[in-house]
Amino acid sequence: MGDFLRQLWPFIAPHRGRLVAGALSGLIYALGGSLLLLAVKLVLDAIFPTEGARDLVESLGKLPALLRDPLLAAMKSLHSRVDTGSLPWIIASVPMAMVLRGGGAYLSLYCMTWVGTATIHDLRVRIFDHLERLSLDYFTTARTGDLQSRLMNDTQAIQQFIARSFPAAKLLPAGFDEFKAISLMAWFTSTIHPHLTPNARPENYCDIPEAYDGVKRVAQKLLFEDLKIAEELLQGREWFFDHFTAVDSYFFWCFRRAAQFKLDLSAFPNCLAHMDRMRARPSVQKVEAYEKEVQAQFAKAA
Repeated sequence: MGDFLRQLWPFIAPHRGRLVAGALSGLIYALGGSLLLLAVKLVLDAIFPTEGARDLVESLGKLPALLRDPLLAAMKSLHSRVDTGSLPWIIASVPMAMVLRGGGAYLSLYCMTWVGTATIHDLRVRIFDHLERLSLDYFTTARTGDLQSRLMNDTQAIQQFIARSFPAAKLLPAGFDEFKAISLMAWFTSTIHPHLTPNARPENYCDIPEAYDGVKRVAQKLLFEDLKIAEELLQGREWFFDHFTAVDSYFFWCFRRAAQFKLDLSAFPNCLAHMDRMRARPSVQKVEAYEKEVQAQFAKAA
């Protein structure tokens, strides 16, 4: 385990600022949970004073001086008298502790997720760079599936990394929808994408040329089942969520790729309309224009 962490550290080190911030936020979350319990106890003692509060005062004496002194002062004042003017502040300590606890949880999750995603991204970039520098002899012996797994599955991590690096662009939805968006992109990667590939390279799935059409037919059947789900998700919507996200860009690539295979996609009007909306975006128009230029250059080189 120690050797593994030492090997991984060079990829984590550039993001150690957020790593430390995530660790501190985790401590704040734990502190907020303890303060929340104390705040609830303070409120109960202020409104319904009981003899049992003395046990809490004795327990507070074991805390560090930074926390012990203000808490003991507050608790002892409650036993002597309840100042109606300070009661709202005592009650407000409960939501304040909740905000502290929630903020610590959010920041800890955000920072740690950011570090994890960025580390995976850097690691995969290193792998990609290493693959590019290998000799051609390696690619004659390596299995295509292994290379595809190393390269194509990076899409989801890269999109998450970009989205979190530029939050103002809203490339991922907020709240719980962010997890749904990540799930959808994982579905594109693990399900739709593999059902597209046999249409381009049936020889990778069967070495009998006469069976190529059958391979494509089976893949298209699976692909249409996938697109039926996407069609339902886009029912009555312009985008997969309330605004354009990275999910739309990824699905656009998938559906556009299916269209390039000359498949009959008329059964998916919502997906077709989604593709039209994507193509109306200036950024997509720019990318498609650049793609045509590159293809023309390759054609000349051939």
